[in-house]
Amino acid sequence: MGRGINRLTARKVEGASQPGRHSDGGGLYLNIAKGGTKTWVFVYRSPVHRINRAGKEVGKTREMGLGSIDSVKLAVVRDRSRELRQVLTDGRDPLDVPTARREKSSAIPTFGALADDLIASLEVGWRNPKHRAQWKMTMQHYAAPLRLLPVDQVDTDAVLAVLRPIWQIKPETASRVRGRIEKVLDYAKALKHRQGENPAAWRGHLALMLPKQNVLSRGHHAAMPPQDLPAFVERLRSLDS
Repeated sequence: MGRGINRLTARKVEGASQPGRHSDGGGLYLNIAKGGTKTWVFVYRSPVHRINRAGKEVGKTREMGLGSIDSVKLAVVRDRSRELRQVLTDGRDPLDVPTARREKSSAIPTFGALADDLIASLEVGWRNPKHRAQWKMTMQHYAAPLRLLPVDQVDTDAVLAVLRPIWQIKPETASRVRGRIEKVLDYAKALKHRQGENPAAWRGHLALMLPKQNVLSRGHHAAMPPQDLPAFVERLRSLDS
């Protein structure tokens, strides 16, 4: 099952239009409906056996939907399918084993769903379209690893996994991403979808775990002595340019 994995690319996923299933390998498929809708599906053979007519134990082919390409990016869905393959390796059926977790998750929204809800509720007060676009981009791109997680399962490790790769090379962006993740998690807490401290909080928490950022210093011009100012102004007045 491990052969030929990661056949697709983000460009192929975006450009694919032929209805049907396009394999990424390892049981993960891009499914394109006749209407053009693109979704992810995990296809596998259940380890829960039955006896066929020949007296042999066989597994049943099953499918698990993993969301649309708009809400679940390729890298994220690959991580999810890797987890599902491990469940199969352990001799369990992905659709049967996490029943309690799925029931809990159905009541607890994902981080991505709440992020989108928060943006929708706030954007009516944003006058700058650029601000709206930046919020959406950071929550869909940089926070992509969090989007599929039930919001009550987002912990410090998950937040750090998002921030560390960009903390030094994109300090301003990283700071904004952190603040927006914190706001989404505060929003979740206000809606009673999670409890406890915010794992994206800065003071007393992430400030103790992340290094000081490299801030670009543009420097300053040398200061003019106050006594030279009158002569400088007089000289400026004498110039034609």
